[in-house]
Amino acid sequence: MLFTDEKGIKHDISINIGNARKVLRLHSVDLMDVQATLKQVGQDDEIKRTENTMLMLDICFALAQSNAKEKELDENLFYESLAGDSLIALQEAFLGALANFCPSQAMRAILRKSLAMIQKTQADLLKKVEGTDFSEVLKVGS
Repeated sequence: MLFTDEKGIKHDISINIGNARKVLRLHSVDLMDVQATLKQVGQDDEIKRTENTMLMLDICFALAQSNAKEKELDENLFYESLAGDSLIALQEAFLGALANFCPSQAMRAILRKSLAMIQKTQADLLKKVEGTDFSEVLKVGS
């Protein structure tokens, strides 16, 4: 699965057995255990949200580095090129890669439907916010 960072560079974070073993060695995350992986990188725990996000980013860096053509991906440049839309794209690419890798057909279907629901919810929320008139709210603060 490809995602584009803030500098326009495309990174491949597809998962295979080789880089899944690397992630397990480096970060103690078993990508074959989808439920445990999602819990470890989940965003729903407010207390651990930052820690979980950083773990997901570390996993994605390991995957991107494994899949890089020259295997030389600068870690600092990778992280510095992530913000806003590229973070969303990275999260979606990670979920898509996890779905493609998952050995369970049922879990693959769940992940794909979940990803589609996340994307639709984000698009619907953005549309609603863009259609909202904030002029009265802004007057109150001035």
